[in-house]
Amino acid sequence: MRIFRKILVVGALSLLLVLALGIGGAGAALFYTFGSGKSVVAQGPQISTGSADPCSVILIDLEQVYVNLPEQLTLLPNPREIIRISTVPETDLVAGLLDRESVDTVILGFDTCVISQDSEGSLPWTLTHSALGQPWFDVSSGAATGAFIEQIQGQEVDFSTSQVSHSTLIVGALSESTSIEEIIIDAQVSYPDANTWTLGLAIMAGLLIILFIGLVVLVVVRGTRKSPA
Repeated sequence: MRIFRKILVVGALSLLLVLALGIGGAGAALFYTFGSGKSVVAQGPQISTGSADPCSVILIDLEQVYVNLPEQLTLLPNPREIIRISTVPETDLVAGLLDRESVDTVILGFDTCVISQDSEGSLPWTLTHSALGQPWFDVSSGAATGAFIEQIQGQEVDFSTSQVSHSTLIVGALSESTSIEEIIIDAQVSYPDANTWTLGLAIMAGLLIILFIGLVVLVVVRGTRKSPA
């Protein structure tokens, strides 16, 4: 009976230690992933327009947008997925989203640099002009048409993946004299409670380690007292 009790105590202590180490490892993994922040950024395609073919306005048809998360992040709740657009050279931008069906009507009579790729993404990005020789489409005044789903301005512009999926993105430099040499599309996944989870897991792991040490000391003390003189 005493042997069975010892096995039970050792098994319980071992399980407690494994649980503490597992929770601590999960907290360390979250801290390694997020640091003191709440988001991670994955680099997406960097699409060159070519120095010989300057573009002030770029149009990209975003038929499907996927953000492939590491397996451990797929277990976390409430992710906020963002597509971030920036350019080289860095400049003030204005960007808008259009319903795919309304694109031809909105840009009719204006030029844009249309960037496209085959449906499987196996070929390089290609660039064509929608109306070469015509004035550039004025993205800033696009909101007046009422056709934009959303319009954002800044040196970096962010849209949620749910917004951009199955939409057409138009990005333009505020100054028409600025030529966009490269457009960069990155993905950012944020979790509003990421730092809270990390702190909570660290505290929980610490408490379990303290409990484990306390129980070990208690078991050793009791065993010493019962030992024959």
